[in-house]
Amino acid sequence: MADSNQQLKALCDEYAAQLPEKIKAVDLTWLAFKENKGHEELTLELIRKTHNLVGSGATFGFARLSEHAAEIETLLRQFRQNELTLQTTIDKIEPLLISLKHSALSSQQDSPTNDLDFSSPTVSTVQQGLKNTLLISSNQAFAAALAVKLKAYNIKLDVLTSPAELPSLQDEHLCILLDLNTENNQTIEAAFLTRVNPLAPDQPHLIILSDQDNMLARLSAIRLGGSAFFTHPINMVELIKTVREKCFEKAEPVYRVLIVDDDVQFSEHTALLLERAGIRTRVINDPMDLIEPLAVFQPDLILLDLHMPSCSGIELAAVIRQQCLYSGTSIVFFSVETDIDRHIDALRAGGNDFFIKGITPTQLIAKVEAKALQARELQTLMLNDPLTGLANRTNLSNTLSTLIASCHRHQRHFTYVMLDLDHFKQVNDQFGHHAGDEVLRALGLLIQQRLRSVDTAIRYGGEEIVILLPDTHTSEASIVIGELLQVFQELVFNANQQSFSVSFSAGIAEYPLFSDYLSLAEAADKALYKAKKGGRGRICLA
Repeated sequence: MADSNQQLKALCDEYAAQLPEKIKAVDLTWLAFKENKGHEELTLELIRKTHNLVGSGATFGFARLSEHAAEIETLLRQFRQNELTLQTTIDKIEPLLISLKHSALSSQQDSPTNDLDFSSPTVSTVQQGLKNTLLISSNQAFAAALAVKLKAYNIKLDVLTSPAELPSLQDEHLCILLDLNTENNQTIEAAFLTRVNPLAPDQPHLIILSDQDNMLARLSAIRLGGSAFFTHPINMVELIKTVREKCFEKAEPVYRVLIVDDDVQFSEHTALLLERAGIRTRVINDPMDLIEPLAVFQPDLILLDLHMPSCSGIELAAVIRQQCLYSGTSIVFFSVETDIDRHIDALRAGGNDFFIKGITPTQLIAKVEAKALQARELQTLMLNDPLTGLANRTNLSNTLSTLIASCHRHQRHFTYVMLDLDHFKQVNDQFGHHAGDEVLRALGLLIQQRLRSVDTAIRYGGEEIVILLPDTHTSEASIVIGELLQVFQELVFNANQQSFSVSFSAGIAEYPLFSDYLSLAEAADKALYKAKKGGRGRICLA
């Protein structure tokens, strides 16, 4: 075993030593690619080199480098398939190449081979993305109802009546739902803690369900390691949403931080520290060059020096805040300035915080991550409908205009779907608006789960939803929406001791058969009216 460990380490060290030349080769090919306006052979050469980095980087412990290379490869393939223009490709790849270099450099400095475990590999029974959830509950009726609900969202529920059975099933699940009640709280808690250590790494996510809503119950949930807490009667849609977000959703994209500082060495050092923490960065040393990189990079957070020769940080913050597009972007001043009055001036100019240069790398990373998270959450609140989780109507005009322009430029197509719940007023009148909200939440969650990442779903108003499906003909869209309708109308809702189901109708129009916003909307609306008139719970094509 010792010999094989030494050989593996030697291979990793050899790869690390050769990495600068590999990065240089990518750089040279990239320069030739730009000079020759994206020549086919150079495009293929770049795809080959970045593809090699994707695999080899991950194998030898350079995970960040592998991720950046994968993004570059994807963009190059999209360019080759005429999905991106040359200029857009260049704008998107340039910052990634900087990140690629930073990843290689930071990995060398960290000596990744020293961190690799060369002992015999162990096989984990937990597969990332395996949608299995475990419920520990003696309430059989609740377990049966939850299993049906989860199945609609492609989540399989296993049920145990006691934590005593846990060892045989625990490793199969990414999420455990622990149902406590007044009679057996302490017994179940003790049994659970003997089998699961909340502080141990790689434990399944734990969600506590309880019939008590008080401080003691919530403290018990925290001490058990619970990451969420629900009280009976359980809001099923919110529970399912929590299970999906915590356990089965793809990880959030890495934070993007734009550094504006005329001190070249300091800004590059800051960028390197953040890149090593998994934060993507871009550096601007001349504030007069801000506008284009800001639009292309779309940062979550801007680290802004207060004192620069051509433009002060306070002036630059005011310029950024003039643009509504960046109203949710976090601006943090990063300076040696200690005058509190200057800090106040900076915050009044539109800054969200003020960091003093000289803080430790750990503090910097923690502060940046916290501010970037706040900015991302604010953007979500601004752009998403809080009830359904779908985009709100303010997104429709810009999204549709951009999609039409792109499809016109590249001679592509898309479908515009107008979807409307059937007899929704009757649901609100008979079961109450709370029940109506539950129906809308369930539909929004189902749409998010079933659409592709390139698709866009927008709550148009009330019970109407617009869905945009790029590169999809009406016949294909009809199948997608038909499957959505089938699953949705099988969901059972409960209110006022009654059960009920809801369907929807949909109208579908295709671009470029209908070539502008108004004609698309009108055609889809007419098709929707035809579906309603034809008996509801159906889909009609314009």
